[in-house]
Amino acid sequence: MSPVFVDTSALLALLVVNDVSHAAARAGFERLHDREAALTDDLHERALDLVLERGQAAFSLVDAASLLTIRDRGIHEVFAFDGHFEVEGLTPV
Repeated sequence: MSPVFVDTSALLALLVVNDVSHAAARAGFERLHDREAALTDDLHERALDLVLERGQAAFSLVDAASLLTIRDRGIHEVFAFDGHFEVEGLTPV
C-alpha cells in the first residue's frame, strides 16, 4: 500500500478523548493498519522559504514542512483534521 502522512492534528485528536474529532481519529487510525507513515525530516530551511513565498499568516512553518515531506515522498493521502491538506488536493483517510 502507498504511504500516508500523519499530521499532529490527527495524533492529538486520537490521544485526547474529549477532542471533537476523537471518534473520527480512532476510526481513521484503524484504517492505517499495515500502512507506512511518513514523518517529517529536517526541512526547516525549505519550509521557511515556502512560508515566505506563500505570505499567508495561517500557513505555518509546520504546515510547510509537512507539505514538503508529502511532496518529496509522493504521498497523496493524509490522516489529518487540518484543512490545509485538502486545499492542496490531498485525500483524507
